[in-house]
Amino acid sequence: LFVDIDGLASQVRDWLGVGAPKGAVYGTYGTGKSHLLQYVARTLAPDRRFRSVYVELTGFGRKATFFDVHLRVMNVLLPVLEQLAKHREARRWLAASNLASDDVKRAVTNLGDPALSPTALATTRAWILGTGPTPTQARKEGFTGRLFERSSAVDLVKIWQLCAELQRSSDSQGLLLLIDEGEGFQKVVHPESLATLGAGVRSVLDADNQSLGCIFALNLPETRDHPFLRSDV
Repeated sequence: LFVDIDGLASQVRDWLGVGAPKGAVYGTYGTGKSHLLQYVARTLAPDRRFRSVYVELTGFGRKATFFDVHLRVMNVLLPVLEQLAKHREARRWLAASNLASDDVKRAVTNLGDPALSPTALATTRAWILGTGPTPTQARKEGFTGRLFERSSAVDLVKIWQLCAELQRSSDSQGLLLLIDEGEGFQKVVHPESLATLGAGVRSVLDADNQSLGCIFALNLPETRDHPFLRSDV
């Protein structure tokens, strides 16, 4: 039984009526934000032809950056990307895309290659997650360098958008990120870290992002000056 608090389900259904919906739900602890996201994932997203991906942002430190966010998101998106990389239509779209760098195209192509060795596959996964590989391993697999050495927060969001475009090219579904516990950013205080967070969040929420949909859930007592809700975002 789903209890529709204040008609939120209807409002979210309206959000999902556009190609790349963006929204935030916020309230105090225990008001049903996570439950609402689960309802979106199970019921509303499939009705609107969205593949939903749930991500929980917790445990951020004082110097966490948007690269830490990428690791959380990409850990969940990687199985989706590996599946999409095997679709002929997705590979054809990737070859003609200007959204992805040559390194990202190589990574996605590797993920869809059934003949790739286990070692090369592990290296590619580490590269796109940003957890590795070493510079030598990266060059051996044809990458110009490691992901975090050559990518800004905006570049990382482009990888998420690429996943959304590949999803749409393969089966006409949109991709929807459901981001819970977003107030974890409040623990970050380092100015350079905040700058990367702001740049990444702006890229996700920007009107020019017509690829990737997202809904954020935030705990109300912790949203003052939150990167998701600042006026410049």
